Amino acid sequence: MKKLILGFLLLTGISFSAFAEDTKGYFGKVLLVEANGQSSDTYLNRHGMIMVDAQGMVEEYRWGGLSCGTKILTAEDVTRLTNAIDSKSVLVQIYSKPGQGPVNCIVGYRMAAKGVVGSIE
Repeated sequence: MKKLILGFLLLTGISFSAFAEDTKGYFGKVLLVEANGQSSDTYLNRHGMIMVDAQGMVEEYRWGGLSCGTKILTAEDVTRLTNAIDSKSVLVQIYSKPGQGPVNCIVGYRMAAKGVVGSIE
């Protein structure tokens, strides 16, 4: 049975990463949110991108397009993440899955007040 499933996955081109558990990043400050409209030249590559400064390392996460396929965010998610840029007291933890090549694709997130982050990680 395992060989049959493995053969099916190989024949259909389904990536094993699609079944991987979400990777949880560190809580950090949102530095940048990019949202590309359908008429943007970048839209085919990615629908958008977020950059988070987590523990002194800047991490980039993308959604949609060739980079991340079906891993997309809603307009409400983009708005919430954009609003987090203005907040000095909110940190964001990104949940991601592998994309094409070295790309990390955002598949979820959670937000928390700076003062409680240590107790919920």
